[in-house]
Amino acid sequence: MLAPITSLSPAHRSPKYNRGFTLVEGMIVVALIGVLSVVSIPSLKTASQKTKVRTSAEIIKQGLVFAREQAMSRSHKVQFILTDDTNLTGLSPNATIIGRHWVAITLADPDIIGDIAENIGGEKITPTENTAITVSGPASLTFSAIGKPLALTLNSAAPTYSILVNGTLAYQVKVSTGGKIQACDPTPAATSNPC
Repeated sequence: MLAPITSLSPAHRSPKYNRGFTLVEGMIVVALIGVLSVVSIPSLKTASQKTKVRTSAEIIKQGLVFAREQAMSRSHKVQFILTDDTNLTGLSPNATIIGRHWVAITLADPDIIGDIAENIGGEKITPTENTAITVSGPASLTFSAIGKPLALTLNSAAPTYSILVNGTLAYQVKVSTGGKIQACDPTPAATSNPC
């Protein structure tokens, strides 16, 4: 007489026991997904905020480079203006030390008869939906016909535009006395683009 079989090896089990997951296994997977989501969402928000800050810094840098290049190519003074005005086509935007837009304007030369000022460009710096990012710096900066910032001496501090997130310094754009424009990260731990 044969002894009764008390357990079956996996090879002998019926196929109905090899299908799917148990309820406990499914709950563990769902719990792990939830924990990973909770851990990763704040870092995604931080990464998104850093991208917006760098984008704002690049827009300011490009605006300053544009104003400087226009001054040299036109052999005319060009003024870079930080403003909160949304109309970027006028000749007299309200210059402010905290703004969300920039405008570049050629300045009329009083020594040239009939020379007039001209608005040559402008752009939004920060996304309006993100009120946490603000830009502060000189309300205006004028470049000479040779591309150097005016009213700067070798001993004066470089004009600096600061990009702030909730009032905390996050990025900077600096203009040297020679006209070199640099975007940089002012944090001590910065490994790329340190100031």
